[in-house]
Amino acid sequence: MQKRIAVQSFSSALTAAFLLLLGVPALAVNMLNWNQDRSTANQIWGNQDNWSSPTDANYFAHAQPVGMGARPIGMGEAFVGLADELSAVWWNPAGLTQLPTNEVHWMGGDQDFTDAPYSGFISADYILDNHMAFAFSFERPYHPIGRYPDMLVADNLHTFVGQGGTFWGSFEPGTPVAFKDIADTAVQDVLAKQYRTWINLPFQEDDYVLTYATPLSADENLSFGINVKYMTQDADYAVEGITLNQVQGWGADVGFLYRLPLSHYGREVSFGLDLRDVASQIKYDTSREFTLPATSTLGIGWKTTDFLTRDKLNLDADFIYINDPGLGGNDNHQLNLGGEMWFFKDHIGPRAGYSFYFDQPSRATLGLSLRYMLEFDYAYIFQYANEPAGTHWFSLALHWGGPKRNLPVPDVACTVDPPIFAPRNGEMATFTLSAESKNGIDRWTLNIIDHNNQVVKSYSDRGAAPAQILWGGEDKTYRLLPDGEYTFLFTATDNAGASSSTPVQTLKIFTPPVVQATRGDLDKLRALIGKQNDDEEAVDQKLRSDVSKQLATLINQKNESVTLPPLVKAPPTPQPVSPSAIPGAPGNAIPAGFAFPTVNDLPMPRTQLVTDPSGKKAYVVEYATAQTMPRYILNDATDVIRVSARDLGESVSTYDVRADYGNRVLRVVSPAATALNYAHGFIKAEQLLNASVVTLDGEAIQPLYR
Repeated sequence: MQKRIAVQSFSSALTAAFLLLLGVPALAVNMLNWNQDRSTANQIWGNQDNWSSPTDANYFAHAQPVGMGARPIGMGEAFVGLADELSAVWWNPAGLTQLPTNEVHWMGGDQDFTDAPYSGFISADYILDNHMAFAFSFERPYHPIGRYPDMLVADNLHTFVGQGGTFWGSFEPGTPVAFKDIADTAVQDVLAKQYRTWINLPFQEDDYVLTYATPLSADENLSFGINVKYMTQDADYAVEGITLNQVQGWGADVGFLYRLPLSHYGREVSFGLDLRDVASQIKYDTSREFTLPATSTLGIGWKTTDFLTRDKLNLDADFIYINDPGLGGNDNHQLNLGGEMWFFKDHIGPRAGYSFYFDQPSRATLGLSLRYMLEFDYAYIFQYANEPAGTHWFSLALHWGGPKRNLPVPDVACTVDPPIFAPRNGEMATFTLSAESKNGIDRWTLNIIDHNNQVVKSYSDRGAAPAQILWGGEDKTYRLLPDGEYTFLFTATDNAGASSSTPVQTLKIFTPPVVQATRGDLDKLRALIGKQNDDEEAVDQKLRSDVSKQLATLINQKNESVTLPPLVKAPPTPQPVSPSAIPGAPGNAIPAGFAFPTVNDLPMPRTQLVTDPSGKKAYVVEYATAQTMPRYILNDATDVIRVSARDLGESVSTYDVRADYGNRVLRVVSPAATALNYAHGFIKAEQLLNASVVTLDGEAIQPLYR
C-alpha cells in the first residue's frame, strides 16, 4: 500500500512538472491531492488556531444564516420592523403580541430541488386574552457559503502550489494575496475546496426555542419578546464523509417593537430592534468553548392602504450589524429592503426584496403568498456569491382562535333627513355621516336593508367617510325600490382594526296616493275658486283706491324723494322721514284698513316710502332683532312682507325689508306682485325668497335656511 502511494506521488509530481514546463500551471494545481493538505490549508487561509482536523474548526460560529419563514425571505429578509406572523420568533420575538390568531407554522428549503441543503422550521404559539404570547419552535437554519476571505498568506501559497512554480512571480513571499486577484480559476477552485473543507465547513445547526412576548404599554403599541434556545449540531450530518464534532450550547435573543398608528400617510409605522445571541455560549465535545457573535438589527416597517390600488402595501428596511471581530472591512453590516402588496381581500400577496452586502455580492429575492383557510408562502433566492444555485423556500401556516381584542372603537354617527320620502315624486334622502378615531379611519360601509334582511343598497370606500350621501331610493341596479320600511346601518373600521357601528335605524319610502276627483267635485272647486277670486278682486280694488288717495296726499305735500343708498357692511342710519309721509302722523288721517306691520308683536316705526329716479316706489321697513340665526330672521322678514303686502298691495313696486342684528344687516327685496301672492297664500315662503333678492351685508346669498 505504501509502495502504491509512493509511486502515485512520484507519477503526480512528474506530471505536474511536465505541465508546468508546458505553461499550464492551473492543471498542476488540480493534480494536487488536497485531502492530504489539512495543515497547509490552515496556513494558507491564515488560521491562527492551526487546527489539525476539520472537526476542530469553529464552524458553528458563522453569523447570518438564512432566516425562518418564506414570506420574510421573499422580502429580502427585511422583517424586523413588521414581524406580524409566527416566524417573528426568529426575526423579532416582540412581534408575537400583535398576532390576531393562534398559529402553527412550517417551513422547508431546497436548492434547485436537489434536497441539498435542507432547512426546516416548525413553530406553534398561543396568545392569551391579555395579549401575552408563548411559542415553542424548532429551527434548522441554512448557513450559506458566502464569499472567501480577502487575503491569503503568500509564503504558504508558494508551498501549496508546488516547488519552483514561476507563475506566482508577482506574489513575492511576505506579500498578502487577494483571493479575487488570482486569475487562474483552476487555482481558485482548489483553494475554495480547501477553504470549504477545512476552514468554513458546511454544517447543520438545530435549535430548540422557547419564546415569551408581552405588551409593555396600555395601548399595546410597545411590546417586548425574548427567546431562550438550546443549540446543537445535527449528529447525522457529515462533511466529505467525516462526522463533525458534537456541539451544544444555550443562547438568548431579545426583541422590541413599537407601533405608531397614523391618521395620514398610511395606517401604521413601526420600529423594531432585534438583538440575536446577546448571551449565547457553545461548547464542542473537545471541551473548547466559544461565544457566538451578537447580531443587532434595527428595522422600520410601514403599512398603508392610501396609495396605488388602495390595497394593503407593506414595506420594511432592516440594518444589520454583526459584532464579530473575524469579519473585516464592511462584512460586519448589511442592509435588507423588502415590500409586498395584498390583493383580492388579502388572498394573494406578491413580494420582492434585496439584501445589500457592502463588501461582497448582494442577493435578490421574490415571493408569493396564497391565503384561503390555510396560508401558503413561497420564496426564491437568486444564486449569489459562491452558492452553486438559487434556493427555494416554502411555508405553510394554519390559524385559529386568538385573543379578545379590547381596542378603542371609532366614534360613529349617522342620521337621515327626511325619514319619510317619495322617490317617485323626485324626493331624495340625505344621510349625514360621522366617523372619528385617533388611529385614523381605514374603511367605512353604509348598508340599506329591506324587510327581508337583504342589503338592497350599499356604499363603502377606503379612508374617511364623506359628510353626506344623497340616496334617491334606488337599489344596487339603480331601480326604484317599492314603498315600505327600510333600515340602515353605518360601520367604520380604523387603522388599528377596531370597528364600530351605529344602532339600526329606520326610514320609509312612501308615495302619496293620487285622489281621483268627480265632476261634481270639480264644479264645486271651480265655484269656490271663482268666489275667492271675486272677493280678492274687491279687496284689491278697495286697497288700490286707498293707497292711491294716500299717495296723492303725499305728492301734494311734496315729500322729498330719497334714493335708496347701497348697503355696506355697517348699516347706514335710516334717513329721517317727514311725519307727513307716514300714515297716522299728526295731521294725516289713517286710511281705512291700514295697520303698521309688526314683528314678534312689536310695531315697526322705521317705515318709509322711497322713490327712485325712474319714479318707482319702494316700501322700506327697518327693524332691529334679537335673533342671531339667519333662518329665523328670514322667517320674520317674510312675515313683514306678508303684512305689508296685505295693506299696500301693488301700490308700490317693491317691498324692502332690512333686519339689523349685531353689526350685520340681512336684507330682502321682493317684487310687489310676488309679495301679494304670498300675502294671499298662493305661494310659500320658499318661493317668495327664491323670487326675491336676499343679501347679507351687501353680498347676495342663497336663501337656504328654511
